[in-house]
Order: sequence, then C-alpha cells, then structure tokens
Amino acid sequence: GSFALDKNGKTVQYLQDIPVNQVIKDSNQNMWFATSIGIYMLPNANNRLSIIDAESGLSSNVIKSITKDGKNRLWLGTDDAVIDVLTISNYQVNEIGLDDFKKYKTVKQLNFDPKNQSIYFSSDYGMGVFKNIYNTTNEVAYLKETNNSMFVIKHFSVDEKSNHLALALSSGVVFLSDRLNNFEFNSLKYREKEDFFKDRSYHVFYDRNGSLWFSNINGLSQFANGKLIKHFAKNPLLTKRINDIQQLSDGTLILATDGYGLLFYKNDQIIKQITLKDGLTNNICTKIFIKNNEIWVLTNKGVNKIANYPRQPSVANFDYGKDLLSDDINSLFIDDSTAYF
Repeated sequence: GSFALDKNGKTVQYLQDIPVNQVIKDSNQNMWFATSIGIYMLPNANNRLSIIDAESGLSSNVIKSITKDGKNRLWLGTDDAVIDVLTISNYQVNEIGLDDFKKYKTVKQLNFDPKNQSIYFSSDYGMGVFKNIYNTTNEVAYLKETNNSMFVIKHFSVDEKSNHLALALSSGVVFLSDRLNNFEFNSLKYREKEDFFKDRSYHVFYDRNGSLWFSNINGLSQFANGKLIKHFAKNPLLTKRINDIQQLSDGTLILATDGYGLLFYKNDQIIKQITLKDGLTNNICTKIFIKNNEIWVLTNKGVNKIANYPRQPSVANFDYGKDLLSDDINSLFIDDSTAYF
C-alpha cells in the first residue's frame, strides 16, 4: 500500500495490500499510483465523493429533497413518509415520521424559512410546516383546503419579504396571503387573475422584490403589483416547460427548461442560453442552485457547474463518481466546501 502523512503527523493508508511502485501528484492536485495491478488515481480533496446511506443511519437510500437549516443540519425528504434530520458535524440522524403515510409517502420538496425558523415540506398530495425547529420537531401544521377537496402540488415558493406562500397546483397557481396565521385556502373562493391563475402549473418562484413568477402550460408569467405579465407572449422559448427558476445577484432569472437548456432572462429579454452544445450533460434541466456566483445545474444526465458568468461562462461536468452522479439525482444543496446530492 501507500501511506500519506499530513502536516499534523496523521497517517492515512491507501491501496492496502497492493504493491505500489510509484506515486506522483499532477497539476490538479490529484494523486496517481502505479501498482502491480494497474494505475489508480486519488482525486484532490475538493473532488472526493463520500456516501451517506442507510448503513450510516439514514431511514432510506432514496432521497427526494434536501435543504439545510441555520444550525448546520441537513433535512432530507425520503420516499417512505419520513424526513431525516442529519447533523453534519457528527452524522447523527433524527428520524421524523409524518402522520399520513399515503399522503406524504414521497417528500419531494423542502424549504428553509430562516426568518421564522421553519421548514416547509410537500408531497404530491399535501404540504406541511415544522415550526420552531431549533427547539422541537413536534410542532407541525398541515395545509388545509377548507372544503377538504383534494389538490395536487407540483411546487411551492415561500416569499422572504412577506408572509405570502405560492402553490403550483395541477389546477393552477394560488397563493396564501398570510401563511403564518392562516395556513389554509378555499378553492371555491379564489378570484381568477387576482389570487388564482388557472391552467396546469409546474413551478412558482418569488424573486427578491416579492414578484411572483410561475410557469404553466402556456409558459412563463409574472404577477407583480396586482398585474399579470405574460412573458411567454414575447419569445417562443418562454412558452416551453420550465422546471426551476432561480435569481442571480444582478437580478437575472435563470430558467431551467425541459429540453432547451438554461435561459438567462433580464429586463424582459433572454440574454443568454446555455445548452448541450456549451457543455451541459443534457438539455432537460431539472434543478438549479446558486452558490458563491457559481450556478449548479441538475439535468437528467448528471451534475453541471457553470462558472465565470457572465464574463466567460464555462461548464464543468462531474467525472468523479460518474456512475453515482449521472442518473436518478433528485435534488441538491451546495455549501461553501461541500455539494450534497
């Protein structure tokens, strides 16, 4: 084998019981080992992949959604009506079972509300919120439809500037004006084009100014200052299905499309499009995460990172652990030094 000695005197062994003839480090800080049975490469520390699974204490190996709270804990939505809370520092797992297994079997979205110390979650058929999360995980409220009508949730968005909450439903887009004090809605009393926008919807997003953007079967629209703006009427690309929306610090919206890559939208214009030709693993983009001016993108073929936007955008695909980071990635969360999938 080979032994690595760090500056603190700690020793780590690699390739145990395999004869190593030579070791070199390349310009990217990767270590290469020439052995009696072939060549091995140890990626640099920033590109190494670790796996946390059921053997490590998680309730399931299928993770559908991820977010992180203000105390360095990951909240993980599973496919068995359970949310795992993972403390990153010691990998301790707290398992939270949800009341209705059938309704909340697949927890497909999680959202941290730092202002109110809450975690919102949703499945296809229901939504809830954990309140006062730093003191308890037992204070949970579930979204109610006043008439007990069934509703199908595609996505939700929490407005950080107000108490508004928007829902993309199979029947249209609705929003709650006071999610903190009135966590329910009445589908019979909604007024079209005021607090309800009909047609099957896919995604909702509050920008940093409190405007509500949403995508439905028609395309991209915006509701701001009581007015509905149909952006899809301005460009055919904006009529395509949009799976995710995020916002850069300069106000640019990034739209993850279903087959047309990423669209960069600012001042009512598409100012950039990044596709397979530019290096994306696929043009079907499902999730976006922005961290430290880098744009992370999930496609149905893997993980991508876009750097140096807008000056000279470059797309990097993740080669290490390619078999793990190519298919069936449902969500992501990016920290300062670690990416979680």
